[in-house]
Amino acid sequence: MELNLDPIAAFVEGLMVDECVIRRYGRLENSAVASRNETTGKYDGARVEAEILYEGQCMIYSKSTDANPTMEGGNELAVQQRFVSLPRDVDWELLPEDELEVTDVHTDGDHSLVGMKYLLKAVDQGTYIASRDIALIDRSRTQRT
Repeated sequence: MELNLDPIAAFVEGLMVDECVIRRYGRLENSAVASRNETTGKYDGARVEAEILYEGQCMIYSKSTDANPTMEGGNELAVQQRFVSLPRDVDWELLPEDELEVTDVHTDGDHSLVGMKYLLKAVDQGTYIASRDIALIDRSRTQRT
């Protein structure tokens, strides 16, 4: 028996009322303005223009990690992990430095998210894929090298 996920995917995509763009940056590795860091093996310096991997509807949401609380200063903290859902037909190889920017949120959404940038972290995988769910890392807490 073949499972038809199209109606479920259409329903989930109907909930994607935010807008985002995902970019991949390259490096000017052979440029005079870029120099190779011998310690890390990466190139420091200018980046080339970003390649837009995806631009369109998405849904930004958070999940609480109550099951695995963090200990900080003797206190137990529940950590909120931010995720994005994209239509299931969005397909590319995820790289650690791919960057998501929230460009718009629905009327009742958290408008402080507009302009926020995140690095893509991990893709949820499962047997029945109705959307692509990707964990995000707050870009302001990371640093490109």
